[in-house]
Amino acid sequence: MAVARENGSREISVVQLETGKKVIAFQRGLGIGFWKVELTEGGSAQLSASWPFIKRPVIKDIGTVFDDSFTTVR
Repeated sequence: MAVARENGSREISVVQLETGKKVIAFQRGLGIGFWKVELTEGGSAQLSASWPFIKRPVIKDIGTVFDDSFTTVR
C-alpha cells in the first residue's frame, strides 16, 4: 500500500499497489494540516490526521479502507 496527500492538502488517499484501487481516507476542504502512518505492534499500519481545533480518529488498520463499509473521514 501507499499513502499520499493529494488535491493540494485536501485529501489523504490510500492506494492498493497490487490492484491500483485508490480510496480517500481523509478529506477536508480547507486542507489537512498533519497526518502520519505508523506501524503497529501487530504488524499492520495505522493512519491518523488532524487539523486545527479538530482531532480525527485513527484508522487503526489501513487495510480496512478497502472494505465496502468504509466511509471517508471528513
